[in-house]
Amino acid sequence: MSETRQKAAVKFLNDNLFTTPAWIEPAEILRKVEPTSGQARLLSLQQSILANLLAQGRTSRLQEHEAILGPKAYTVAELLADLRGGIFSEFAVEAGRVDPYRRNLQRAFVNLLGARLNPPPAAPAAAMGAAAPALANDDSRGAIRAQLKSIRTLLQTRVDGAADTATRNHVQDLVDQIAVILDPRGAAR
Repeated sequence: MSETRQKAAVKFLNDNLFTTPAWIEPAEILRKVEPTSGQARLLSLQQSILANLLAQGRTSRLQEHEAILGPKAYTVAELLADLRGGIFSEFAVEAGRVDPYRRNLQRAFVNLLGARLNPPPAAPAAAMGAAAPALANDDSRGAIRAQLKSIRTLLQTRVDGAADTATRNHVQDLVDQIAVILDPRGAAR
């Protein structure tokens, strides 16, 4: 698939799945279907798509395409930058407000990047001879680290201009969370 088509696919996801969907807004309609706001259902769908997009197999294929196509390839760094641009679009303006649906998505994105950088320890079954998960052997580690730093910098510049307390708290929490992801040993001190 061409770089242009891949960028268009990520743009489609940013515009249609990673935004708060309009069908959630009329609460009186949603209340007839379920007693909640739909946050958990939407977040589950978004997490599934993000996990698929950022799966090690996919990022390894992007690196392979880069080796074959050179500058015509859609890279891991471009994918992450495009996702960051869509998922954190509220921070493109000075006084941004982030609704609860988007706060959930932003936390999920940071958590997923954190899990790729610092995978959880192998389960005991792996110690008993079962296959252990493959370690990152692609450029994703450096690209993920760079994106987390970009997100942290973006958020640090916007924390004081947050439009409401919930957004300000969310921004500060993400900044702290990213610091722990980037330096887990520093958090243990």
